[in-house]
Amino acid sequence: MFTPTVSGKVLTYDAALNLISKTTRKQTMAA
Repeated sequence: MFTPTVSGKVLTYDAALNLISKTTRKQTMAA
């Protein structure tokens, strides 16, 4: 789990989730 106190880590975690979501959407649309 991530700690909300470390904004840097939270931002990176959010960005990673965003990237994964976008990639998953593209794959779902393609399939």
